[in-house]
Amino acid sequence: MIEHPEDDITPAQREELERRWIDLQRNPDDGESWSDVMKSLQEK
Repeated sequence: MIEHPEDDITPAQREELERRWIDLQRNPDDGESWSDVMKSLQEK
């Protein structure tokens, strides 16, 4: 178990996660649900 996951990512990865988190908060209905993603992967 990772006790401090923030220690395991690079600054660039942290910035990307922050960018994605902000985008999700601003546009919660954009993108696809996890179930839709899984369904499309199973169809391939």
